[in-house]
Amino acid sequence: MTGKVRLRSVALLCAIAALLVLLASAGGTTTPAASAAQKAPTDKAVFFAADGMRQDMIARYASRGLLPTMSSFLENGSSARGNGLLTQAPPNTGAGWYSLATGTWPGVHGSTNNTFHVNGQPFGSRTSAFDPGVLQAESIAQSAVRGGRKVAQVEWAGGRNASIPGPTIDFQSFFSGRGVATNFIGKAGDVLFDDAPFIAAFGLQFDHPTGYAGQPPFPGAAPTDAAGWSGALPASFSPPKEMRLRVLDFGTDKYGLNAYIFDSTNDGTTNYDTVLFSRTKSAADAVATLRKGQTADVKVKIVGGGSAGLTAGMLVKVEELTPDLSRVRLFHTSVSRAIASWPTWPGEPGFTGDFAEYLAQTVPTSTAADFAVLEAGVVSEETYVEQGLYWKTGHEPMLEYVVEKYDPDLLLAGMPTTDEFQHQFLGLVSPKLPNGAANPAYDDVDLNGVKDGRVAAREGFIQTAYEEADEVLTRARELMGDDPTTFVASDHGFAPQFLAIDASKPLVDMGLLSKPQTSNCRPASGETIGKAKVCWAGGAAQIYLNLAGRDPAGGGFQQVPANQAAATVAQIKAVYQGLTDPNDWTGDGRAEGWKMIDRVFTKAEARYIPNGPGTTVDMAHPTRTGDVVAFAFPPYQYDAETPGTLVAPSHFFGQHGYVPDVQILSANVNMRATFLAGGEGIAKEQVKARTIDLAPTLAFLLGVPVPQHSQGRVLLDVVKGANAYKTVSVVGLNDFHGQLDQTTLSFDGVTATVGGAAQLATMFDEEIDPSLVGDRGNLPSPGLVLAAGDNVGASPPNSALLQDRPAIDVENAWGLDATSYGNHEFDFGVQRLLEHQARAHFPFLATNIVDAVSGQAPSWVTPSVVFTVNGVRVGVIGSELESTPELVSAGNTAGLKFLDEGPRIKAESERLRALGVRVQIVVIHEGTSRGQNPIGNAAGAAWEGPIMGIADELQDTTVDAMIVGHTHRISNLMRGNILITEGINAGASYSTLQLLVKGGDVAWAGGATRVAKNIGVAPRADVKAIVDDANARTAVLRNQVIGRQSIDIRRDPARLKESAMGNMVADAMREKYPGIDAAYTNSGGLRQDILISPPSAGEQPGEITWGEVFAVLPFGNRTTIITLTGAQLQQAFLNGFSPVCNPNVATGRFPQVSGLKATFTCSGTSPVVTGMWKTPGGPAGPATP
Repeated sequence: MTGKVRLRSVALLCAIAALLVLLASAGGTTTPAASAAQKAPTDKAVFFAADGMRQDMIARYASRGLLPTMSSFLENGSSARGNGLLTQAPPNTGAGWYSLATGTWPGVHGSTNNTFHVNGQPFGSRTSAFDPGVLQAESIAQSAVRGGRKVAQVEWAGGRNASIPGPTIDFQSFFSGRGVATNFIGKAGDVLFDDAPFIAAFGLQFDHPTGYAGQPPFPGAAPTDAAGWSGALPASFSPPKEMRLRVLDFGTDKYGLNAYIFDSTNDGTTNYDTVLFSRTKSAADAVATLRKGQTADVKVKIVGGGSAGLTAGMLVKVEELTPDLSRVRLFHTSVSRAIASWPTWPGEPGFTGDFAEYLAQTVPTSTAADFAVLEAGVVSEETYVEQGLYWKTGHEPMLEYVVEKYDPDLLLAGMPTTDEFQHQFLGLVSPKLPNGAANPAYDDVDLNGVKDGRVAAREGFIQTAYEEADEVLTRARELMGDDPTTFVASDHGFAPQFLAIDASKPLVDMGLLSKPQTSNCRPASGETIGKAKVCWAGGAAQIYLNLAGRDPAGGGFQQVPANQAAATVAQIKAVYQGLTDPNDWTGDGRAEGWKMIDRVFTKAEARYIPNGPGTTVDMAHPTRTGDVVAFAFPPYQYDAETPGTLVAPSHFFGQHGYVPDVQILSANVNMRATFLAGGEGIAKEQVKARTIDLAPTLAFLLGVPVPQHSQGRVLLDVVKGANAYKTVSVVGLNDFHGQLDQTTLSFDGVTATVGGAAQLATMFDEEIDPSLVGDRGNLPSPGLVLAAGDNVGASPPNSALLQDRPAIDVENAWGLDATSYGNHEFDFGVQRLLEHQARAHFPFLATNIVDAVSGQAPSWVTPSVVFTVNGVRVGVIGSELESTPELVSAGNTAGLKFLDEGPRIKAESERLRALGVRVQIVVIHEGTSRGQNPIGNAAGAAWEGPIMGIADELQDTTVDAMIVGHTHRISNLMRGNILITEGINAGASYSTLQLLVKGGDVAWAGGATRVAKNIGVAPRADVKAIVDDANARTAVLRNQVIGRQSIDIRRDPARLKESAMGNMVADAMREKYPGIDAAYTNSGGLRQDILISPPSAGEQPGEITWGEVFAVLPFGNRTTIITLTGAQLQQAFLNGFSPVCNPNVATGRFPQVSGLKATFTCSGTSPVVTGMWKTPGGPAGPATP
């Protein structure tokens, strides 16, 4: 690779030692999370999910002798207590499937609803849950691949956003509209009622001889005498007729068919009964011959666009055909094909296309139920159901091919039909509303008081969907062979509804919009105010402010000033909570007074959405959650609204997306989803289960790494022999650096706050505090809190000016159990360190710090400590960075020697094992330099860095996990049998570990990353008091305003290139000392950004305080003026560029310069300087070699 650095203004600042040499260590690959000595509980697993499937309804059908596989799981396997799985908020598809796959709540995985807005994006934009790049967390499919397993995803919603090397089939692509050619128009009350507004709103094709629903006349929709036909046509005993069934793609008839209508009965009467469909008018081109009610699957070649020439398909049906042709209706679905990928597909003999094309050519067309054609009344309920059930016709052969061809270890399989049919029919078969009143929509699709007499038929439709789910599940298990471990789940529950709220009308009434939205999540065309907008799905609406300073101005919209944000949010919250329905839906002449809005939350409050007794859900994503979240209450919801009308009929009858704790079984309302488990290794048990618990539990059963961001716990109660396991939970932190106040990270390009000592205290409690188990406790408790060094040093001024005593006090309050040393512990020499140790209630650990003369550990150094956790003896071994003397001021480590880490840890591990301590965790101040796991559609990268070689030296020990640090980057990997975790510095992230111990040894280790987003997290009072005291004692100096800024001044987080902060510091050095040629410092010495907002000490936006500047360079650095030869300068550059080329060289040394320019390339792992120039006028001025 090549690179270039601008050395913008020759004095060299050695902010820390700029010329560093670190020991190299080998890179490597990841391995399973199960111990090599203990086999994983299962080798094959199926994770099956049916969209919207309710566990209480499974039980209902099972009691009738239906659903044999699910019934067997209910009887002999495990299931969720309380009639279902505690699901995410909102309980909608776009959030739920990701929560199932990743083990994270929407506040972490980033999909906060089916449709949402991303702060910082243009205010007229919107994001769909299944857009590429949405997912921000690793899925179980990806972590299983990391663990060496073969994984397939077949119709797993969102699977295509979790890239894997194996096969993925997920939903369809569409290449045309859908619609009818008809010579009649149905009326209200008919089976086919042809609702013109809905036909227009859904963009359906409605070809009629005289035109309808705003569409022009189409003469070809009228039966006329057949002309120009050729070939061996079927005999007709009445004069044959013809019609044209157009199939339009943006107005162009690309896939249309000619219909030859004939009378096949020789009975002496006019009795048209059959239609032949042909691409031309030749019998040789016929694609189907159908009678009334029959359907054909027609394959086509895509015309135009990037998919031109590829295969797709559609369904064609004779929806209506009377003998005299007075009523003829021909229907076609959209032209579609499965979205499929398989990067490693081996192909098939004689076939030259890719995997997706192979499926399109060889299996039935991928399709699913289309609510639009039903709600618009252009087809019957039976046609809608037929199209929905046809999903299985296409996808079961796909499932069979994938499993038989690939032989996966883990199969993620899903289906949509349960969701689709409940959306359309649930409210039509539910007699009561949640308040106990009669449901006006019960058996009355028109809400006209006249019963339809179709309760049995519609209940049958729903039952058929559940039966199809059981059939697909059964087939998936058969294909996987034997009795595979199987999880059955869903993404949400369901409730009856029949009313739609225009979620934008309250914003119009408040003056935040000038007109109602006509599109979800987008201000209407011609909007002149645009201070807010609403994005919705189901029972959940998110209101986003167009906030000055956060969101880009423009688009013709006005913005809410930052100082008015809180008041505007409060106003919106009150208005939505107070909405009332002015309509009479029961015919008694009075407005109903039913509860429309259940609960309303601010973004901060959305951190803790209620999810049943003692449990909550995190919906608060820093940039993707609305400033206000308003949940409706059934029978109200937000989809299919009538713009400008607060409440109108929705024209469909089932919904989800309400607050997840809503469960009123007497009214057929249950937001809880499904969890059943059966097969190999599954116990007979009922368990309290959350959506986020399924992925980590499956990871344990398969012996693979837990998905990196998983927030759930392993449900041991569902595992046979669970009593043999004990759980050790750990919170791991590194490089806190005395960061008492919150810091910031970028989310979607927007700066948001994270960490903060008092908020971290609350987060740690939520992880493992025994008092919160059953409430918000994420992991089994009690547990350990461990740190990997650099607790102090390079600290902001509120800790640094007080000799970092507040940092130690904070860690005492957290209940920190042990820490390793870091190089910054020695920033002020051993005496300061001993003062910290005396103040600390926890031990500092290192095996490799010895007296330089005696070779023995000093009396104040402890190599390890043993804790008892949940009845398990856990040895914690410490290790310090071997290169510490090179990283701190000369003399600070005088008399000490820092030994090679690996051999010393290994010796201590063997000593502990001899004492019977076989569960061992290493805390060490050394980390990775490169690598990442695949997350969403982002590819992974191999893990590299010094810690890898150290871990390799420990593979034959009983070390189970390593909490590491120093490199300030998120790391989460298995190296052999050892789990390695690391987080960002300054409390911006931390790690959690679940170690499952069996027979005295760790059988499985799962490590998760927690980005410490703190929105909605209350600071813990005792820690807040420590921070407040430190701030008060340092305020006079720290809060002085000493400058201004017009842009954010940022470092490079990876410390591997130039940055605006580095340029500014180097320029300032050169400015301070006139007459020098250039300035040089390193990236590792730049410790914080300086941001316009949020303020650090209550200053105005853009003001820079003394404390902010101190935090950038908190080392007490000295500027040294020296004269260098070109060769010497080149050596400095070679050192600075080395980590770019060699991942085993620690980052932090990359040059930040002024007055110089240099170019370099990498020759293997060695940098080569290819040019150096003086640039006294800056990078744009003259350059002198």
